[in-house]
Amino acid sequence: MSPGDGEPAEPLVEHLSRREREILALLAQGYTGPEIAQKLTIALSSVRSHLQNLYAKLGVDGKRGALNRARQLGLLGTGIVLGLIIRLAQTAVVGY
Repeated sequence: MSPGDGEPAEPLVEHLSRREREILALLAQGYTGPEIAQKLTIALSSVRSHLQNLYAKLGVDGKRGALNRARQLGLLGTGIVLGLIIRLAQTAVVGY
């Protein structure tokens, strides 16, 4: 049985840093690497480094896996979902 089938996900071996949690939240809201860098006023290379650390700690290979694993672990709260909805709405208005 996989964690998605009702079995609890294995806990993280190493806790996420505050910055990794911030980046994960922005990633879940649909922000790109350059947008995250701009929003947090850090270099894109720093975002990439944090993402690599985040992926390693979650035991995944990329963004989709990170978001799925974070959901399994309960790391993405309802505020993240609300932020994503707002972000999508803003994109729709700008892109219209």
